[in-house]
Amino acid sequence: MDPMVSARVPAELRDQVNEGLRSIGSSPTELINRAYELFLDTKTLPGRSSPAKKGRRKLDRARMSALLKSIEETSFAVPESFFQDIDYDSYLEEQLRATHEALA
Repeated sequence: MDPMVSARVPAELRDQVNEGLRSIGSSPTELINRAYELFLDTKTLPGRSSPAKKGRRKLDRARMSALLKSIEETSFAVPESFFQDIDYDSYLEEQLRATHEALA
């Protein structure tokens, strides 16, 4: 027989989760086993991001496509005349100052 694991869980949380597990035909045992398996696979707790792996990373085609689409959808051309009387740094400073003054 497999060993038992015990943990302290607030009663209300336990009851809500157990009810939800029953509604999908599962059990606390299956939940705990899956949580242990997830930790073995990811070395992180559910809801926490896993640490970035060392080394160079590359986007796969789907993610690169999504990134390019996002950039295209959120970018627009600004005519050079827009910055004719002010440089970008000064414009940014002006906008930030206005935003922070509005918050004060």
